[in-house]
This record gives sequence, structure tokens and C-alpha cells, in this order.
Amino acid sequence: MSLIHDTSTAIQALNQLNIFGLAAMICDTSGVVQLLNSAAAALFQQEPGYLEGQSVHEFEALAPLSKMIKDDTPQITPQKLQLFDHLYCLVRMQKIGRLGFLFIFDDISDLKAREDDQLATLNLVMHDLKAPLTAIKGNADLVQNSGPLNEKQQKYLDRLMRSVHIMDGMVRDILDMAWLDAEEPLVVEPINLTRLVQNAIDVLGSIAEEQQISIEYQLPDVLPDLEGDYRRLERVVVNLLANAIKYTEKGGKVSVQLWQEENQQIIRVSDTGIGIPSEYLPHIFKRFYRVPNQDKRTEGSGLGLAIVHTVVERHHGTIEVESEPGKGSTFTVRLPLRHTFAD
Repeated sequence: MSLIHDTSTAIQALNQLNIFGLAAMICDTSGVVQLLNSAAAALFQQEPGYLEGQSVHEFEALAPLSKMIKDDTPQITPQKLQLFDHLYCLVRMQKIGRLGFLFIFDDISDLKAREDDQLATLNLVMHDLKAPLTAIKGNADLVQNSGPLNEKQQKYLDRLMRSVHIMDGMVRDILDMAWLDAEEPLVVEPINLTRLVQNAIDVLGSIAEEQQISIEYQLPDVLPDLEGDYRRLERVVVNLLANAIKYTEKGGKVSVQLWQEENQQIIRVSDTGIGIPSEYLPHIFKRFYRVPNQDKRTEGSGLGLAIVHTVVERHHGTIEVESEPGKGSTFTVRLPLRHTFAD
């Protein structure tokens, strides 16, 4: 229950926060700025009288706060927001009864600049790594197509190609994780999820066939378009399918289902693989986590499921897993058809 119940206590609260150097502002229930302390005025580089009376729903520099208010839930966990073009803040929001909302701002502009520099450096390094990998793969393909190879030569060439494939996947995973960490906006467009899932199956079909694993799928011919980032959602389906194939023995089966329930579309990927013990299930979406005793199958970055989980969350969806050792695993992704995505 909020201890701020009238204008007098609101002013006292702002002054107290000001003593500790905390920038704070109060909006009424309709989103109009009522009060802000001097720390907030200094942070925003604005006169208090200029901001008081402005609506966060209409004043562009404070527009990100509008989305927090519209969510209609107490926002205690800080959110990273850009305000006034030049300013990046961690913002906490708390309802304060009939008075409206209390916002507390923590300036992270310097940290954001360093993160941007680190991301740019990481992208440069990763892209520099992709160039020689592409060259190695291209030359290996030339060797493969230049004439018959003896058994020993083919063995070494296959080992080389497998290593290149693993390294290329690791580079893509690191780039994707860095992109997600930077909280870059999604490229939102209408998506035909049937076509997306079918494309993912086509891409991985030959790998499954080589390992004598069958892929069975049930995809509706017609589904309403879903709003989302095609490339990121494609990575979700490809990663889930690739994992299902990786952890399924020869002669096993992978199943893919897609259907709609009310205002959400559901993707389910199941396998008859080795399964995951229940004590490890709460950890599988953590970065770099590997289930013990599955070492022979752990080639890669260990980021795949972490990327899947983050992309699904960015689309305001959910992902669930059910698994039993020796019987296989089932991953279920639920995605809303429509959602208001952050800029």
C-alpha cells in the first residue's frame, strides 16, 4: 500500500528522494506531470514549470513512460528507456493510490554508450570471423567437386566441414545474443507462420535424413498472418528443430505441429530423443547451460535455447518444455497474433 496519499506527502517524498540524488516525478492517473524534484529537472535539462502540466501521452520526449502507464501494472523492475533523445535511463514506476504514478530515474547514458561501443566491436570481430569461415567452406566445396577423393581424404574433408559448420553457428549465436542484449527493435511485419515453419523443415530435412530421423509435421494450409520479426522467429523454429534432431537417435522421429487457439498461434516441436531429467529443466534456457551427461552432443555455443527464450519473450509469447529421459522432449511456443511492440 502506498504511503503517498496527498500532495503534501508527495512533495515530502520527492524532496527526500532529492536528498539522495534520485530524480523523481509524479504523474496523475491520466498521465499528466504534476510534480518533479530538482534532480529530475537537472537530469532532463528542463525547467520544472515547463514539464509540469505536460501529458506523457502527448509529450514526445516522455512518450516511453506512456507505455508503462498503459500496462496498468506496478513496474517495480527497472526498464531501460530513452528520453529527450540524449538520455538513457533505468526507470521504475509505482502506483501511488489516487494520486497516480511515481517515476524514479537512474541515468545510464554513459553505460549505454559503452555498451554500444562494445557491441560495435563485437559485431566487427564476429563479422571478421565469418569472412575466413566462408572462404574455408568455399574452398572445401571446390575440393569436394574437383574430383573423386579417397576414403582418408573424404574423412578429413568431412571433419573440416563439420568444424566450419559448428564455428559458423557459434558466430551467428553470439551475434544474435549481442543484438538481443542491445535491445534493438524488432523488424515487425506480417508473417505467414505456416510458410516460416515449412521453410525451417526444408532447411533441416537433409540433416535429419542423413541421421535416419524422420520429420512428421501438421501445418494448416491457411492461418491469419502473425505480426513479428521473421528472421528472429525463423531462428526460434530452426534452433528447436536442430536440437530435436541433435538429441534424437537414429531411427527416431521429430514431430512439428502448428495451430491457432483464439488470438495466439502455437508451435510444438517434439522428439523421441534422449530427454532431459526433470531437475535440469528449470535451467535449460540459461546462457551456456549444458545438461550433464550429454557431452557428446554439446557442440555449439550453448546459447541456442537462451536465444529462443529471449526472442519469444520479445514477441510477448511463452515457451514451455516437457521432457522425460529416454522418451524425448516437447517444446511449445505460444505467440500472440497482435501486440504493441516497443520502438
